[in-house]
Amino acid sequence: MFARWGHFVYRNRWATLIASALLLGLSILAIFTGGTLADSGGFGSNLPAGKANKLISTELNKQQPVVTGSGFTLIFSSSKLTVDAPSFQSALQDAVAPLSNDPHVTAVRTPYNAEPAVRSSFISKDAH
Repeated sequence: MFARWGHFVYRNRWATLIASALLLGLSILAIFTGGTLADSGGFGSNLPAGKANKLISTELNKQQPVVTGSGFTLIFSSSKLTVDAPSFQSALQDAVAPLSNDPHVTAVRTPYNAEPAVRSSFISKDAH
């Protein structure tokens, strides 16, 4: 296969060189005239992670706390209890207690220990 390709390129070396130069020129032109891809262009929006990100951005308040380093979001919900219910607060704190005690975890932020300025960013619009 490579022998045939080599013979083809050798027999058509000038055409191959011109075609390669044209493709290189078109590639450079496309780089300089292309726009920027904003917001990943919707790539992955149908995947579970994209759907979760969309749900988080629509359900939570827009004021997001600044996070540096690695992190992840756990979402707790209840169809009956709101975030202000003592049993909901107790269940949430019991669930994140192992994370708080882990030496690899530097911080665990919940609506109950967050600064007042960003507390609402941890609570959904319907408070469930």
